[in-house]
Amino acid sequence: MTFACAVMLTAGMAWGQETVEHADLYIRFNLVPEGSELLTGAQGSWDGEAKEADPKAIVFEQGQPTDAYLMDDPVDTLGIYTKTFTLPAGQYEYQVVYADGTGTLGSSFTTWATGRAFTVEEEKEVVFRAKVVDGYIKYLCDAQDLYYSPDSGTKNGRLFSEPDEAGLVKCFYTRTGAYKIGKVEGFIYPGISTDLIADLLPATKKYTFSGGSNGNVRWMFSYNRHTLECFPLQIVVCVLDHDSIGINAEELASAENLPAHAGTFTNAQPLLLSGGTNSVSARIGSEYNGEIGGCEKQNSKTLTLTPEEVDVTLHYNVYNADSTELVAQANSVLATATEPETAVYEMTWASIEPLNVTAGLADGDYTLNVWYESVCYGDTIRSVVYATGFTVEGNNSPTTGLDVPALQAHVTTQGQTICAAFDGTATVKLYALNGQLLDSRVAAGEYTYTASAGLYLLEVDGMTYKVAIR
Repeated sequence: MTFACAVMLTAGMAWGQETVEHADLYIRFNLVPEGSELLTGAQGSWDGEAKEADPKAIVFEQGQPTDAYLMDDPVDTLGIYTKTFTLPAGQYEYQVVYADGTGTLGSSFTTWATGRAFTVEEEKEVVFRAKVVDGYIKYLCDAQDLYYSPDSGTKNGRLFSEPDEAGLVKCFYTRTGAYKIGKVEGFIYPGISTDLIADLLPATKKYTFSGGSNGNVRWMFSYNRHTLECFPLQIVVCVLDHDSIGINAEELASAENLPAHAGTFTNAQPLLLSGGTNSVSARIGSEYNGEIGGCEKQNSKTLTLTPEEVDVTLHYNVYNADSTELVAQANSVLATATEPETAVYEMTWASIEPLNVTAGLADGDYTLNVWYESVCYGDTIRSVVYATGFTVEGNNSPTTGLDVPALQAHVTTQGQTICAAFDGTATVKLYALNGQLLDSRVAAGEYTYTASAGLYLLEVDGMTYKVAIR
């Protein structure tokens, strides 16, 4: 299977320089709800002589169309034409075209004969956007669904997520199979159609990412609906491996060997949970000997990540004995000894300090679930959930619901200073990313620490925050 994305010029990775040109662009509605009073226009008029020469030919009337809406010229250097309508509910079809009804200057490539469809569920304001690239019109409106295909020759109807305020949408794709270096390619298209649509790409072109892939790689691609740009594929963490768990400061052991019952615990001897895992940005096939050098020889540019690009956390929750009621949950950020800006294929992460699981729990039997999550470029990968039972005796304190720290800190940076603001008094600890304790004190209301450039872990009242000083 190949993977698809329309990749625009960015981050030093381009498939040809865009030429932004000025032109009069028009929105033509082919279908509007009855009674909407919006203008509609035919796609074009058949010319008998032209049709006899080419049965598929559509001859558009020349001159400024009277059945279309002139779009507003770009107001910045991005070259984005816009037009905003308040549209009533109903079914629509439209195109963005030049005055002669075509979508590409100096080319036989024309717009769809059927128009681009979308549905408005209830009256709302809809923004239409268009961009001219090398004479070709790319266009999209807020009401259109946008799909992508991880295959260059078929559509599978995968729908992009809702955009953020800036118009950015992104999706993730895991390529599986035997180790292989080759192309990753495909396309983005607006709506389900019987034809493969290239309206988001320069005419007749398909962008490809000539990079490596292997047996298990997870890719991210993103598209900006406001600027009509698609960005280069990025590799993201695809594997969490060698998960380990430690109970009561014991040496970490494989999480798969977690016992069915971890033991009995009290206030004096609580259940202290620690753990670790490896984040892997490449998993080479069986012929790979496990050494980084062997992977470098294959494809060193596409399979490495730095700790700055990855967050790894340990999570747990506690249920009562019959697993019907969630009574406690927490998480902590893990640390790695890898330098923040060092790109590697695999990083080992471990707890800075153990978590007290049994604090505040009433006497009784419980089930503990433990798992790990890695976040890279906004993509979250979750490990297997590991479970064990345990018993609490001698606490005699009532269970009052989820064990969520009451104090929430607002953590920011001001130049080289790490700042935390919170209500009340809290114990604050600052760690280097490798787990080295740099500062520990009790602070009232606020905490500051001047640090050099790098990544840090700030713990405030048991909650851990990742902080970057540039």
